[in-house]
Amino acid sequence: VYGPESSELALLTTKLAARETMDAYCICSNGSENTCRKLMYGLEYAEAGIDVPGKARPISDPEAMGFALEKATALTLVGNNQPIDEEALMTLLNNSGRYLSKIVLISKIGVTEAKPSFLGGNIMTKILESEKFIRSMAESKNIQFSIV
Repeated sequence: VYGPESSELALLTTKLAARETMDAYCICSNGSENTCRKLMYGLEYAEAGIDVPGKARPISDPEAMGFALEKATALTLVGNNQPIDEEALMTLLNNSGRYLSKIVLISKIGVTEAKPSFLGGNIMTKILESEKFIRSMAESKNIQFSIV
């Protein structure tokens, strides 16, 4: 799960995936792993500083991200109120393994009807452009794409 602008929603999504018996990883900022553990599972779990099987795992170092991406079957992007950074998306896709078959984007409701404002783009049109870019990248790699 990747969603730097919506960390709480990314953590919740990762926790729900882990609850469904998936290996679930949340890409977080360097040094925030214990804070993520605390938010997901409480202080006692965070103080232990280790991830047990069946729990969501916050990761930040490149080696752990590479491992998670290599075996990932799905990639969840949490955009919510912000567009997904195109460069970050390309990095994620370029480091994904052969098992990646689905991208799910959690996006803002009502984006499909976004129109430019009088003075140009607004956040809604930027999110819509981001959705279109993600869809085109998924199609180019023959990966299923869903927006929720």
